[in-house]
Amino acid sequence: MTNMLQSVVQEGTAQMAKSLGWPCAGKTGTTDDYTDAWFIGYVSHLIAGVWVGFDKPRSLGPGETGARAALPIWVNFMKEALSGLSPQDFPLPEGEVVFMRINPQTGLPASPEEEGIFEPFLQGAQVTPSSPDASGQLQE
Repeated sequence: MTNMLQSVVQEGTAQMAKSLGWPCAGKTGTTDDYTDAWFIGYVSHLIAGVWVGFDKPRSLGPGETGARAALPIWVNFMKEALSGLSPQDFPLPEGEVVFMRINPQTGLPASPEEEGIFEPFLQGAQVTPSSPDASGQLQE
């Protein structure tokens, strides 16, 4: 789950959180009509959430998303909370998780000449060339 939520920071709506210089993970959120916006995020030892909205629901205004309204508040808070501390990676369960370079189109192990992304797998549950590809077809 942490790896997936780190992708929100690395590649998704919460890229502003990269400015912390810490490995972090989280999720932005916005309700219909921009009534509520939030960001819930965490580092290895601290989690915090920010909600932006009104007690009597009304729109925050067009474009006031979790990334625009709540995330900057979270980043400012975390900068203070983490001040003077050294960045820490998220711990992994010993011997239980392995990372493999995967072709994002097929979901199969990437060959040396292919672009790939690193994804976590439980030890012993890694995909193999004979696993079903993204279309459900077995590869030979």
